[in-house]
Amino acid sequence: MRRDRTPGTLAIILAAILAAGPFAPQWTVFLLTVALAKGLVVRGLMILLRCGLVSFGQALYYCIGAYTAGLLGLRFDVSGVFTLMFAGMIVSALVGFVLGFLLARYRSIFFGLLSLAISMILYGLLVKTEALGSSDGFNLLPSTLFGWRPVDAWVRYMVLAVATAVAFVAALLVHRYLKTPLGRLAPAIKDNEIRVEYMGASARHASHVKYVIAAALAGLGGALGRPGWRGGLRGLAARLPRVAVAGVGGAGGAGRGPAGGQRVLYVIACGAPPAREVGRLVSLAQGRGWNVCVLTTPSGRRFADVAGLERLTGHPVRSEYKDPGEPDVLPTPDAVIVAPATVNTVNKWAAGICDTLALGILVEAIGKGLPLVALPFSNRAHAAHPAFAENVAKLRSWGVRVLFGPDVYPLHDPGTGSSYLHLFAWAKTIEAVEDGIRDGEGDADPARPADGRQARQ
Repeated sequence: MRRDRTPGTLAIILAAILAAGPFAPQWTVFLLTVALAKGLVVRGLMILLRCGLVSFGQALYYCIGAYTAGLLGLRFDVSGVFTLMFAGMIVSALVGFVLGFLLARYRSIFFGLLSLAISMILYGLLVKTEALGSSDGFNLLPSTLFGWRPVDAWVRYMVLAVATAVAFVAALLVHRYLKTPLGRLAPAIKDNEIRVEYMGASARHASHVKYVIAAALAGLGGALGRPGWRGGLRGLAARLPRVAVAGVGGAGGAGRGPAGGQRVLYVIACGAPPAREVGRLVSLAQGRGWNVCVLTTPSGRRFADVAGLERLTGHPVRSEYKDPGEPDVLPTPDAVIVAPATVNTVNKWAAGICDTLALGILVEAIGKGLPLVALPFSNRAHAAHPAFAENVAKLRSWGVRVLFGPDVYPLHDPGTGSSYLHLFAWAKTIEAVEDGIRDGEGDADPARPADGRQARQ
């Protein structure tokens, strides 16, 4: 009998990832973790495809798993990562079991469209429900591993280790299932369902079981992939339709960039209290497939956790122009987000002043036609100055997406900004920059420098 090499191959991959993880850049570790989580969804889709079922709605269960884990932590102080993953898997499987009675009756395009319709119903509920954070999500409690939470420098590696172990076990179980009589029935259902019924097997029952397994795997991936070790559950509802389409047609926005086709995003943080939490924006962007580089104004550097951001992105955090002849250590940007953007930076930017590296990049980015998004942070007194309103209007007329107004972030009284950081709309900046790319912005000239000042190259 032919020897089964799959378990051994999976074990080698497991060992290689665990051994290489401590030496990999933080952004690579993060992306690999997300890939393993979404790979669980793909594994469920593979089970359905073997049966001839094409589902456009598996993002439904990924979302259910993530929200189940997030709400257990938020409402009931449950922090154990394995408990949260198990809960997300069980809830998704139960929902899949109920919906499976309906979906198992359909085949071909009818199955796909019905699964997509059900997924979009959940999407509509989430974006309209403020108790669930609407499209901005909500902050999460930190997760623990058997009651222990690692130090910040090892958080991402521990998440990767958990994700790798879970993916390894799931792959072994799926491999085992495919060798059972029920698993082997899938190709026969795909080829000739009537013949399967004549043989005494129930094609509807087999399809129902496969749908529940796929739902459980997607829920497990959602609970695993939620950014619960640091940051929050933000924007998942807004990404639900894209995840559904990506399951069939690919992510579609992976674009150009140095690392495996990744687009490069510059995040510029100015001197304001939200700069302490700019790592949240970095994690959100990395979760969308961006290669993120962080820059700060000289004042912004005093707020930011420079060492932590460098570990998170794998790039140095720059604040000053480099000396002549020095090589550029950052890749050329495909888009730029300024968050938080201070009144000082907005006014200088509109005036074309390039006295800092951040402003030099921003002024040049307008000329290069890059997608640009700014999220100002200002108190009520600063924002009332006539020059600020005029300059916001100027930047918008030049194609900059300035996210400013009471529907984005409420103005606060001077000296009270730190009390409103939880309202700062990080997720809206990612959505805005990706909307700009879809609208055709960003035909940058790669021959032009990204540093903003020719004389200091």
